[in-house]
Amino acid sequence: MSRIHRLASRFLASAMLLLGALCISSPTAAQLRSNFGKEFYVAFAQNQGGAETDNLMALFITSRVPASGVVSVPYLNYSINFTTTPGQISEIMLPSDQTVATVEMTLSEIAYTGGGVHITADQDIAVFGMNHKLYSSDAFMAMPVDVLGTTYRSINFPSSTLGGSETAGEFWFVATQDHTTVHVTPKAATVQNIADKTFDVALDRGDSYLVQGIKTDATNDLTGSLITSDKPIAFFSGHTRAAVPTNAVNIDGSVSRDHLCEQIPPMGAWGDSVIVAPFLTSASPDLVRVVASTDGTIVKVNDAQVATINAGQFYELAQVLGPTLISASQPILVGQYMHTSWGALNDANNPAYGDPALALVLPVEQFYTDYTIIADQNAAFTGNFVNIIVESGELPAIVFLDSVKIPSDKFQPIPNSNYKYAQIPITQGTHRLFSQDAFGLTVYALGPVDSYAYTGGALVKNLNALAVSAPRSIPVGITNLHASNNPFGDQTTIAYQLDKPTSVRLELVDELGRAVDLEIHGHLEAGTHTVKIDGRDLPNGFYYLRLITSEGASGSLRLQHVK
Repeated sequence: MSRIHRLASRFLASAMLLLGALCISSPTAAQLRSNFGKEFYVAFAQNQGGAETDNLMALFITSRVPASGVVSVPYLNYSINFTTTPGQISEIMLPSDQTVATVEMTLSEIAYTGGGVHITADQDIAVFGMNHKLYSSDAFMAMPVDVLGTTYRSINFPSSTLGGSETAGEFWFVATQDHTTVHVTPKAATVQNIADKTFDVALDRGDSYLVQGIKTDATNDLTGSLITSDKPIAFFSGHTRAAVPTNAVNIDGSVSRDHLCEQIPPMGAWGDSVIVAPFLTSASPDLVRVVASTDGTIVKVNDAQVATINAGQFYELAQVLGPTLISASQPILVGQYMHTSWGALNDANNPAYGDPALALVLPVEQFYTDYTIIADQNAAFTGNFVNIIVESGELPAIVFLDSVKIPSDKFQPIPNSNYKYAQIPITQGTHRLFSQDAFGLTVYALGPVDSYAYTGGALVKNLNALAVSAPRSIPVGITNLHASNNPFGDQTTIAYQLDKPTSVRLELVDELGRAVDLEIHGHLEAGTHTVKIDGRDLPNGFYYLRLITSEGASGSLRLQHVK
């Protein structure tokens, strides 16, 4: 019999009136959203990779409760149903054969009617995208429609003009509502428009649009381009195939480049400080770009002031030699770039390993507590890793990877901060990482002149309009989480409050991350709820009770059982 027993919910009218008043007077609850949602729009831009026979444009979908949904691309008359199993990944292979049909957009400044990939589900899901061609790959974390905004800046890289195959930076977007007007102000010349002059794009729901720079101009760099709209859009940014640093070549002189892509959070979700944990690679250091949202933004690196930049300008760290704290006087967007391989495919002494990739570095306020990720099982990727950033405290950080506690000695201090980081190898396939406290997670993989990187998950809350922050381990959605007695003997009663109707998953694990019990409750009303933990046959020790709502909010309690 289950050790977790639900009691009758205490639905208090007075509490509901208060919660309703709070929801009306403050947007906080709606802003504290994550990368989990029920509706997404994504799109795939041009990847100037190798042989078109090796194309793979795919979605990886996961959920915390069983879900059913549909992926559709009206432009291609494509639709497929999917289901998910909690803790596992469902993979959707999208049309990517250029001779037949493909979701890949290749024409700049042309509206693709119904070209966006539309994902809907009956429960909250997380979605990750992969754009892979031979020797050219990158991945991104998708953001649901309900966290999207109307103001964005792009993050790109200069055009690469080496090797007789020029490549350019690009950004792209998808409308989520009919009659959407998007205002585009590119920082550099595009295929059809000039730098710093705004042009308008009219789109309906599901329409997608691609903007590319001039690929024959090595000075062309779209980073900092401003995109605003009158209705929320999904916005993406990257490069058709970049060399990092600019026009870098391998040690044998060969050109080595890679596709870059990320979905960009709306400007309201940017923060003013981030921590960069270096990629675990065998060659040159990472490169980092910091894009300003506001004029007069003061940028500091490891507490030393390095630049003052205006809106749309960026500061570049050419080499990140170790964990780095970047802070600013105003919100910033930060991208971490993996470098060009520098090796050679046929050189046993200096083998090619890795290649450019782009991962966003999100502010610590957007850290999360529970991630399900995928390390792509393509044979091109021989090294697979996660970077983890945790807050230091009186007790060692406790993070579980597939229910196994990561040893505390794997975490190294980050200078000038109260955080630590770890670089952990993982196997290909699906993994789950979770902790009592919020932490940052980046997923990446490398192989012979190929790589990808993406954020493993995140809160996507409006940091610039947030009056009161919820406790980091209990985002808004679950409040007043407590135990009637802790330590406890035969039993303890857990109480918590929901600010809106939702489904709840309750999970009890021991200190080694092994599941002790699991309960999934269907639709619960807003208000106070209680469950009992039966400890009569539990061994003495510490346990963690985790609550996760279908909206992605989570809470955690550390319990001690003493007979």
